Amino acid sequence: MTTQTENPHNTIHKLQRELGWKKKMIETYQREMFTIKDLKEEIEILKAENKYLKTLLRMSVKTTSTQEHIEAAIGEVYPHFLPSMIASRSRKGELVELRHIWMQLMYKYSGLSLSKVGDIAGRDHTTVIHAIQKVDAMCLYEKRFRMQYEKVLKNLIDKLHGQHN
Repeated sequence: MTTQTENPHNTIHKLQRELGWKKKMIETYQREMFTIKDLKEEIEILKAENKYLKTLLRMSVKTTSTQEHIEAAIGEVYPHFLPSMIASRSRKGELVELRHIWMQLMYKYSGLSLSKVGDIAGRDHTTVIHAIQKVDAMCLYEKRFRMQYEKVLKNLIDKLHGQHN
């Protein structure tokens, strides 16, 4: 009976990969720790969001006006944003970030399906799913992004509430 021994170089390589992965995890957690203030602000935004969603269930909002409000809200925080950027094929980081925010807000507030949002953006529904997940993750781990996103969300909620009043 022969036993196979693992190549020591492979073992070292596996351990180095695992160590690198664990190091990245620790750095991520250390970099972005939530403070109580951050959580309170997030709770307030979620309350406002919930209030709007309840209103939306009672009233019907045209998709085009919702889309216009979303694009205006993004444009207030990112002045260089243009609605034509949504269907652009560019992969520039900031443009992709704006497109992801737009997709998430369109799906969340317009009542459109993933496929319909993707059609407007010239993408498919799986790209919209990825965008939604990416925005959620970036809000958790990147403070700069979360602050910008919260500004966009506040602008949007103000615009949508103004439309109903």
